[in-house]
Amino acid sequence: MKPGNILSISLGLSFLLLSGCFHDSTSSDSTSPGSKSTGNITVLEGTWSKGCAYNADDEDYSKEEIKFIGNSFTLSGSFYTDATCSSETMSTATTGTFSIGDSVILTSGTTVNKIDATMASSTLTLGVDDMVTAFNSMSLCGKNNWKKNVAVDVSNCQDLAGSSKVYDIFKIDGNKLIFGDDTTGDTESESTRPTALDVNDFFTKK
Repeated sequence: MKPGNILSISLGLSFLLLSGCFHDSTSSDSTSPGSKSTGNITVLEGTWSKGCAYNADDEDYSKEEIKFIGNSFTLSGSFYTDATCSSETMSTATTGTFSIGDSVILTSGTTVNKIDATMASSTLTLGVDDMVTAFNSMSLCGKNNWKKNVAVDVSNCQDLAGSSKVYDIFKIDGNKLIFGDDTTGDTESESTRPTALDVNDFFTKK
């Protein structure tokens, strides 16, 4: 994977990053003793994941997971060299908040909802020695003390710059969470919000 694309999942995900026709369906907080409330429960509440998949752009494999609690999310991505996703090279984790907007009817006739996500923090963990050596030699993110299996805060790293806010669309179809197709919009502004769903790339409810 190219260093400039390391956070492509966590910062450029076509979401971030869901149900036939719905509006911002929320309810009052419902928390159990000892649990933390981070806002109203939305239709996205819970954990959604993608299994091991090939990334043609970077010629590697990855697994992804998004966890929604109230209006907060944690997006995790792990990258691998093999098709069984057993040899991890690095992992990322991004946290932030989101809001569900109005419903929109696409040109295809499908009803989706807008979703805006704001990134709060991102970490990057390297899993192989060669990558640690390369990052240190480049002083990536202004750091020359990268270590294997140690998470590093890259939230403000200019070398891995990505948009801190994402403008996307989504739909829930059964147990599938489908976001916008980033070939129809780069998600970096309201005017470039995707105009179609990426129906072949989706998360599944756990």
